Amino acid sequence: MAQQRTGRLDLVLRALQEQRGQLTESEAAQLVGVSLSWFRHDFRRYAAMSFRTARLQAKLAHGADLLTTTTLSIGDISAILGYSDRTKFEKAFKKSKGVTPSTYRHPSRLSPSHIDFEQQKLGR
Repeated sequence: MAQQRTGRLDLVLRALQEQRGQLTESEAAQLVGVSLSWFRHDFRRYAAMSFRTARLQAKLAHGADLLTTTTLSIGDISAILGYSDRTKFEKAFKKSKGVTPSTYRHPSRLSPSHIDFEQQKLGR
């Protein structure tokens, strides 16, 4: 039974990554064939985070990828990710990654102390 739940969780997490965070909770519940209330309970229990948090992480991971692999403006990236304005994206990104999207795009702007802090967080 737990293995089936883990498989469902993996399926949802993969779908979140593939759809770049553009998956609703209802769609995720349908994907794994359970009710919305059951999905919410199981997802939080097995993922150790809410679906909303997982969705945000997937969205911001896609944003980080766009920042480093394209020349799209930060405003364009925020629109692609579904943010109503650039400021909301910048605040969410900074809260998640510890740096602004602009600084993330140009790592040479990071201070040495910030680089040390990031490496400590990653266990390096």
